[in-house]
Amino acid sequence: MNAEQIIKRRCNEWAEQFSKEDIDPENDSYLRDLRKNFFQGLEQETENQIDDGDGGELKRRGSKPPKSAAFHSSTVLVVNLMQYWRKIGQLGALSEVLFGEGACTQLTFESKHPTGVRGEGRKKESKANLDAEFLGAGLHLAVEGKFSEPFSSKRKKTDLFRPVYFDKCHEQIWDKLSKCRELAWQIEKGEPEPLYFERLDAAQLLKHSLALTQKYGAKKFRLLLLWYKVSAPAGSKAEAQVSKLEEEIGFFRNHIAGEVNFESKTYQKVFDELREHRSAHPSYFDYMETRYFPEFKQ
Repeated sequence: MNAEQIIKRRCNEWAEQFSKEDIDPENDSYLRDLRKNFFQGLEQETENQIDDGDGGELKRRGSKPPKSAAFHSSTVLVVNLMQYWRKIGQLGALSEVLFGEGACTQLTFESKHPTGVRGEGRKKESKANLDAEFLGAGLHLAVEGKFSEPFSSKRKKTDLFRPVYFDKCHEQIWDKLSKCRELAWQIEKGEPEPLYFERLDAAQLLKHSLALTQKYGAKKFRLLLLWYKVSAPAGSKAEAQVSKLEEEIGFFRNHIAGEVNFESKTYQKVFDELREHRSAHPSYFDYMETRYFPEFKQ
């Protein structure tokens, strides 16, 4: 069993609590009412922010259910981890664990920032959609969350950067990001030698870095990759996939060092550190342990 299958099996086991009427008739891995996919429901502020994003997370796709109705939705995992702390006015407890910064006062889901790139018939600049962004006095902290995506067999392998990213008219957007441009060029053009990230969506992280640099200035922000680490038997395919992702994260971090304040943490590490607050928030921790982190279940 690969890592993606392990994650989806865990999600399906959690969903066994629902009746047949709760499940979407078009796909038995999705809920009919996506609000039941969120701990204590979907706050109106959160719903508005996600709906304003470019991912169409809350909308049906023809006959297909919304993405956020999926048991294994990455967006839902991000929201389930974070929304509660904003709701109870203790956002600092979460940002302290994520970034070592407890002074954050604002959390936005699906925050959008222009990359500075336009062209190819587009009237508007392309935008990076951040899963979450924390703000405070002088703090700009961005989060890209990954659940099963790094382990999917459906990952896109080509055309990760449109040619316009490298046009002469856009040279200025890379002024403070020469290492990032070099990496983007190698990913897309294969020069000086082909480079393919099998598990890490390096192109997305580079676009986020472009957009955040445009918004806040070089090295005036921090970008955190938050990913779900599957526990798998030694020598298994799933273990190899996890190891490959860890290797690629290290390569990416080292390549852009000095240009982007990039970090990575696992959901498991973050949740474990949050557990010091468990006694005051039992319903939240019971839900998260049952659904995502059974290894911590008491």
